[in-house]
Amino acid sequence: MNESPPLETPVLLSKPQLSGQELPVSPDQLTYDEERDRSHLELKIDKAFSKAESIFREAVAALKEIRDRRLYRNTQATFEEYCNIRFRFSRRRPYQLIDAAVVLENLQECAQPVHILPDKESQCREIARLKDPQDRREAWAEITSEGKIAPIKEIKSIVERIKEKSFTPYTKRSEYQVGDVVKVKARGSSTLRPYDGYWGIVDDITDYFYHICISVKNEVIGCKDSEMKRVDLDKECRDNIKSISDRILALAMRDDLETPALGIIDALSRKTVFTEGDLWFLAKAEEWHGISQ
Repeated sequence: MNESPPLETPVLLSKPQLSGQELPVSPDQLTYDEERDRSHLELKIDKAFSKAESIFREAVAALKEIRDRRLYRNTQATFEEYCNIRFRFSRRRPYQLIDAAVVLENLQECAQPVHILPDKESQCREIARLKDPQDRREAWAEITSEGKIAPIKEIKSIVERIKEKSFTPYTKRSEYQVGDVVKVKARGSSTLRPYDGYWGIVDDITDYFYHICISVKNEVIGCKDSEMKRVDLDKECRDNIKSISDRILALAMRDDLETPALGIIDALSRKTVFTEGDLWFLAKAEEWHGISQ
């Protein structure tokens, strides 16, 4: 856990007394009440991450409120920058904590009172892998069935079992079809990292994977739905990109491909809108390597 700055009692300026009409407030300027709220919320976060993990529930709720109300806007341009400067959080850390706050909200929305709640972000992180709030509540009921929170290894096992039970095979879904153009999002996958940001075409669909043809790599890779994003194109653009995919594939299959041509097709494989200049370079690479369109 990151070491937090020393705790300080929030210092607030006296609320200004205005007579007559109030002066206009800039959208990025906090009101007196917002300044007061932000100071108290920050104090909750400081206490949680410098002392007891058991009060982390207050801290994650406070962080979420700062984000939702944009109480950082008078000092930093983005929430990520604010968290890094104020709490020394990495870029991912505040979002993990906010996910934990959402999980806590989901668990407390149950019709019957929940007497035991997560007291660590790592517990919430596992529960957050279940997207349906009802699945989250079902998992948590099992995790605390013995009157205490199960060990993290058991939490992972319970979540995985419920996730598999509620999983709908991709062949029975309608989000993606064969022929759709998608962009690969590697996220934390080391296997997909070499393809991150490339577009490809859905070549086949199985129960657990979408098979994506990546022309520039001359490979077909397996992706889950969370590891790709549809590229919305009209029919003309979709037909155009499929044609370009075939042309890139023909180049990528050559053993004598030179560095400039590699650079051209790599650049084209990260774009979904092509200029006349892009197509001119592609045609020149084909001409140089003796490939007829």
